[in-house]
Amino acid sequence: MRGMRVRHAVITGASQSASLLTTFVNDGYNRGQIDVYVITRGGGPFDDFSTPIFQVNEEDNLPDQADNRHYVVWEEAGTAHAPAVGGTTTSGPSSSATSSRTTRRTRSTRRAP
Repeated sequence: MRGMRVRHAVITGASQSASLLTTFVNDGYNRGQIDVYVITRGGGPFDDFSTPIFQVNEEDNLPDQADNRHYVVWEEAGTAHAPAVGGTTTSGPSSSATSSRTTRRTRSTRRAP
């Protein structure tokens, strides 16, 4: 990547990373090297708006913070915090076990043609 220069730095984080980015933003760690934050699935409230913040949250998770010149939040209709895979969520320590049980149950209830 020799010879390439960064023109714009866009920092993004979702869920747990969104919470950590909130701390980063509010505690003043950005010293002009970041152009915009794109924070999804959590985060906030924010105190420092010196850098633009775009926040995208799942349905029914709007923050109590009003939009302003450097902050805007969107709510994605019909979305959940974590995507579903095979009828189960992808988060949590038992998701693979739950997924296997669901798959087995589905297979055992199918009738042969």
